[in-house]
Amino acid sequence: MNITEIEQCIKKMTKESRFNHSKGVQFMAVELAKHYGLDVKKAELAGLMHDCVKNLPVEEMFRLCDELGCELDEVTKRETKLIHAPLGAFYAKKVFGVEDEEVFNAIYWHTTAKENMTLFEKVIFIADVVEPNRKYDIIDEMRKLAFENIDLAMLKILDYNITKQVNAGKMLHSQTINARNYLIAKGVHL
Repeated sequence: MNITEIEQCIKKMTKESRFNHSKGVQFMAVELAKHYGLDVKKAELAGLMHDCVKNLPVEEMFRLCDELGCELDEVTKRETKLIHAPLGAFYAKKVFGVEDEEVFNAIYWHTTAKENMTLFEKVIFIADVVEPNRKYDIIDEMRKLAFENIDLAMLKILDYNITKQVNAGKMLHSQTINARNYLIAKGVHL
């Protein structure tokens, strides 16, 4: 499928607000890719597809995981809002026919993050958080950091997400903790 066909499928699969968010992430992914000298077409594709299965019912997501061979860890099974990221990567590959591993991995890790992310993975992770439709207290600082220091932006976003999860009484994914610890060990500090 080409990007126009994929976009039409995603538009049908998602709520209008989710589709608008995906278009915002696509836009921001392209802007960040240009800024960091990455493949703009890949960024455009990954940004568009990152939430392609997010509006599916949880039962349908579990069924699709089984059907597409997407194995979930225990935290993801319990914190079901995380399922859409790994499942979305498998869906992009097996349904939309996207074979690019960078795109697959960027979609897979766009929610939890992981240690030692590639620049492309960081761009999609950050684009999801700072896209133009997002509105929350520290968004301007996050957007500024995204273009100034991508690792500082990652750390700021991870800290924000971790605090939000803890305050909501939710489980933390070990990969999120590993991503933060990796950055700290690397000498990244706010």
